[in-house]
This record gives sequence, structure tokens and C-alpha cells, in this order.
Amino acid sequence: MVLKVVIVEDEKGSREALRALLEEFCDDVKVIASADSVQEAI
Repeated sequence: MVLKVVIVEDEKGSREALRALLEEFCDDVKVIASADSVQEAI
């Protein structure tokens, strides 16, 4: 089962680092989007 996730983080560097870590170490997680605020995410 693949988990689809949306990363919501206001710090661009943290958002990118989290995406990179998830893509490298979590084969069962697929980042489908990222946003810098809750308003942007929804």
C-alpha cells in the first residue's frame, strides 16, 4: 500500500529536505504535493 502525502511546511528548505528524505528512505510514501501554508494546501 502506497501512502499519498502532502507536505505543508512554511520553510522552503525544510519542505525540500523532508521530500528528499521521504523519497530516498520511504518506498511506500509518495509525495503528491507540497505547500507553504494550510490555505495553499486546501
